[in-house]
Amino acid sequence: SRALYDAFYGGWEPRVGFAWTPSEKWVLRGGFGIVQYMEGTGKNLRLTQNPPFYFEGRRVFDATTGPGSVAVGFADITPNVNGGPGTLYRIFPQDLRPQLTKQWNLFVERKLTDSLSGQVGYVGSRSSHMVVPFDFNQPEPGTGPPSTWAPLDQRRPLYHLNPAIGVTSGTNSIGIGAYDALQASLRQRPTEGLEFLASYTWGHAQGYYYLDSTDPRKDYGRSTYDARHNFTLAGTYELPFGKGRKMGADWSGAKNAVLGNWNLHAIFQKRTGFAFTVYDGAGQSLQATRSIERPDRLCDGKTNASGPNDIWVDIKCFAHAPVGQFGNAGHNIMTDPPYWNLDLALGKDFYIDDKRYITLRVEAFNALNHPNFGAPNSDISDPTSRDTSARTTRGPVFRPPSSAMR
Repeated sequence: SRALYDAFYGGWEPRVGFAWTPSEKWVLRGGFGIVQYMEGTGKNLRLTQNPPFYFEGRRVFDATTGPGSVAVGFADITPNVNGGPGTLYRIFPQDLRPQLTKQWNLFVERKLTDSLSGQVGYVGSRSSHMVVPFDFNQPEPGTGPPSTWAPLDQRRPLYHLNPAIGVTSGTNSIGIGAYDALQASLRQRPTEGLEFLASYTWGHAQGYYYLDSTDPRKDYGRSTYDARHNFTLAGTYELPFGKGRKMGADWSGAKNAVLGNWNLHAIFQKRTGFAFTVYDGAGQSLQATRSIERPDRLCDGKTNASGPNDIWVDIKCFAHAPVGQFGNAGHNIMTDPPYWNLDLALGKDFYIDDKRYITLRVEAFNALNHPNFGAPNSDISDPTSRDTSARTTRGPVFRPPSSAMR
């Protein structure tokens, strides 16, 4: 609606691509495109989530009384239905605009044999104006020793305009991101029952998850899904026995039903770990950020861990930031355990006639029952910090029959 934020007329989204075949064995391909769209952000862009239609607030307890406990009971919390202090307001800037992503790629492909080909190329993208959560009323640091600072709400930028405005759940289109990758693949098209695709990616994804609303771009770094190396091998092998195959092409009846037309399928995946952040739940800044704060980084903090019982974060390399300050540790500076998995499947084709058949297949996800571990607890204020957690595993799955025609 033009009444809520300014209209944006820069939605130009060109696409261009090319393919060139200098010889029968070589192909060069490339492309470039721009995409834009307004990202959905749930309640942040829903003005009906504000008073008087909806109330969401907070209560601040002093260190003496506190909110209570399980033993003695918790204090009653009554929302402020008048929209006064403690009420959370959802806002966005008037110049909110759609995100913009530029994408490009360049690949060269080579025919190696009549059924085997390989390609290698570069993929990149740059994104801007992505929507991010943003506190437009984050408390500012005081002057002098933190013990002499004014109360929290009195240090908010909007306090002198309207003391009733406290925490804001804002949305701002200032996010940026980048992705660069080298991609290579080797494809075997069906030949004597064998078909496979092997692919490898070296990639680097960057973005930011801000901590300080007054300077969000200082937290630009690795994205959470940044995995530098990623390898996948997927293949199917039709055993050469049975109707229509290299051996036993004339089989019929019970012999073919038992021994013929078996298929093996496999998918193997292996990648390096994703990025994760070291946190400090102590909240040293006294600026009531809506994100978990980070500590000071004294040294690298990385270890040579390789298993679930190893120490993944050298806790001695991190310390609480001085009271009233943000820690200097960056976002996503560590890497969690690597991931690998093998899925297997066994299938059987039952022929109805020369062209029609029914396939029965049993699939085993994580066939080797191998545990993959997630990121450790990385809060330096938590005594359980550095422990990893296991991802779930799956066993065999029977698929219902499917029909097909050759």
